[in-house]
Amino acid sequence: MRVLIVSSGLKPDHFGGLPSHVEDTLRGLVARNIEVAYLNTGARTGRTDTHISARMDLPCRAWNLESRWAQTAYWNGTVDPVEQVVPDAAFSRAINEVAREFEPDIVHFHEFTSFPVSAAAIFRDAGARTVFSAHDFYALCPTTKLQRPDGTVCDRPAGELDCDLCSRHARPVRHLQLESAWDRRLEFSIPARNFVRRMIRSRERAMREALPREAYQVRRHEFVRHLAGFDTVLMTSNDQMRRFEKYCGPDVRLHLLPLSRTTFAGRQPSPRTDTVTPGRTVFLALNIVNSAKGLTLLERAFASLSSSHPSAELHLYGPTGTESPGIRRFGKYSDSDLDRIIASADFGLIPSIWPEAYGYVGPEMLSRGLPVIASNIGAMPDYVVDEGNGLLFDPTTPGALLAALRSLLDNSDIRARLWAGVAATPRHYLMMNEHLDQLLALYDLLLAQAHARS
Repeated sequence: MRVLIVSSGLKPDHFGGLPSHVEDTLRGLVARNIEVAYLNTGARTGRTDTHISARMDLPCRAWNLESRWAQTAYWNGTVDPVEQVVPDAAFSRAINEVAREFEPDIVHFHEFTSFPVSAAAIFRDAGARTVFSAHDFYALCPTTKLQRPDGTVCDRPAGELDCDLCSRHARPVRHLQLESAWDRRLEFSIPARNFVRRMIRSRERAMREALPREAYQVRRHEFVRHLAGFDTVLMTSNDQMRRFEKYCGPDVRLHLLPLSRTTFAGRQPSPRTDTVTPGRTVFLALNIVNSAKGLTLLERAFASLSSSHPSAELHLYGPTGTESPGIRRFGKYSDSDLDRIIASADFGLIPSIWPEAYGYVGPEMLSRGLPVIASNIGAMPDYVVDEGNGLLFDPTTPGALLAALRSLLDNSDIRARLWAGVAATPRHYLMMNEHLDQLLALYDLLLAQAHARS
């Protein structure tokens, strides 16, 4: 079996949970003696042409696909919606080069923010089975998160979506690429770099034309049409499955396979009986990097707690920023720090206001015996059992997070029940070996079906 994994963000451009999962999966498949290759579609480059280059830093064959597609308006949406679907000729030639050189049996895509979805057909035409893991909602939503500008979750009927509203302030891909190229050329001079940036953005504003709402509906319809060509589209949670079923219909073959990481602890945690530090309750949040992750909710909740419950303290790892009442910021951390960091806290927090497709920090904390207070949207209810191994709250209800925190601080029985529950509750997440078992079983099934059809 020859498996090509297509993604982006692995080291040295490492960011977020998606590439972390991909790298763990890649190394796990190599350890099982599967012939694996990796195609990085998001390589940053100052060049404007599309080309393939080999990389030698992984335990398998690997390539960087460098092109303008690597620059995307990832968080803000896009003003070039159809351009994200259809590749140009140079891009297609580069993909064909990889297909001819490796001749994969399975091509497993993990994102399309740097890769036009229709280019997957190049591998299918070469005889490969194709799989797509939807780590977010990019195929359905230009901003990836199904989150509207006011912070609410977008759950409207397909015919009433207004993606143009969410994407109104997005930056064109061409200008992002041009700005990146000049940044590299002028990295020695900050004033010159900033001057060129201002010129590019002024030109961008002058040339911008508002696209009609229909253009974004075309984008979604095109994504769904191309997803229907995949042998399997993997969903990471029950909530994500429901949302894709709603917008994709029966033509897209969906399959639920929760994600995993090697950072999930394998041992059975011992129940805690009291806070780590007497007289103080420490809450822990990891990688709360923006408002979609619930940063504003946390800051407001702990500003209120700082006066009524001064013993409560939030340890926030990942983002930098100014100090807030009741919050201590510790900056970046590595996977090797997880045992120490989680052992120093009493409860974990996942306050996302978008429907997280998975959220690795939840199982990372639960597997080490830390109860989790989480939003009741997205994947979190799949592994957080309300009043069992944690608490669930509604992030759209004002004061709900604050009420959940106060219930813990004011009631020792609830604290004791959650500490005992997180150690005794059966886990509702997959360890990495279990994820790989199910993934390989799926690959085998797809190859068997292809053999039967031939």
